[in-house]
Amino acid sequence: MIPIKATNQSLLLEEGQQLALLDMYGNVLEKGDVVSAVIFEAMTTQVIEQFCSRFTAFTQDDFNSLSNKTN
Repeated sequence: MIPIKATNQSLLLEEGQQLALLDMYGNVLEKGDVVSAVIFEAMTTQVIEQFCSRFTAFTQDDFNSLSNKTN
C-alpha cells in the first residue's frame, strides 16, 4: 500500500519520500513539494465541484414560502 495521508491543507508522505511526475521514459519532470501541492489542489477542486454540484439555486418561491411562514 502507498503510504500517503492527507490533512485539510496538504498531502502527507512518510519522511524521506516525495512524489514525482515522470514522462513515459521514466525521466523526472518535476518532484517534491510542488507535485504534492498540485495534486492536492486538483483533488480538492474535484471534491468541491462534486459536493457543490448537488446544490441548487434559490428561486423566488423559496423566499415567498419563507415569508409566508413568518407572517
